[in-house]
Amino acid sequence: MVFPKNIVRQWEALITAFRPDKFLLNISGKKDRLSVMSSLKLNLFVFIGLILFVSAGCAERRLIIYSEPTGAKVLVDDEEKGVTPTTVNFTYYGTREITLSKEGYQTFKTHASIKPPLLHIFPFDALMFLIPYPISDDHILAYEIKPYQPPLAEELMKRVQILKEQLNNELSRQK
Repeated sequence: MVFPKNIVRQWEALITAFRPDKFLLNISGKKDRLSVMSSLKLNLFVFIGLILFVSAGCAERRLIIYSEPTGAKVLVDDEEKGVTPTTVNFTYYGTREITLSKEGYQTFKTHASIKPPLLHIFPFDALMFLIPYPISDDHILAYEIKPYQPPLAEELMKRVQILKEQLNNELSRQK
């Protein structure tokens, strides 16, 4: 992997700052006890800052989806994510299309609005990097899917009549 030269120089400077033979010099150019102590304090401060920066927290965003009955296939935004109960990691907040399907049950489709907590809204999101442990943002969604009931013959005949009338109307307009 090739890194840009300016990043390489910054890392070289940082590594050089921790070498004991590269202490700060005083005005006369000689190493003295005060400049060595100042350099050690500076090195320690930079090192602690680097450790805090590297160990800064991050956010883990998850949708936890349950269904009654369990074992329903889960699609989030038309992508299969497993069967309930399941956990889905996500990056962006917003509206998600959730589809649950199971044999013998009606397919359930809904839109879930996933809103960010206050800590993930500007300007507070900039402070999140100061927290030294990961933050978990879980959104729990629970749905009940109903057993499939085939339509009655009367309902089917009504639908057929309506569709037939619509087709006849459309054909008469075209003539």
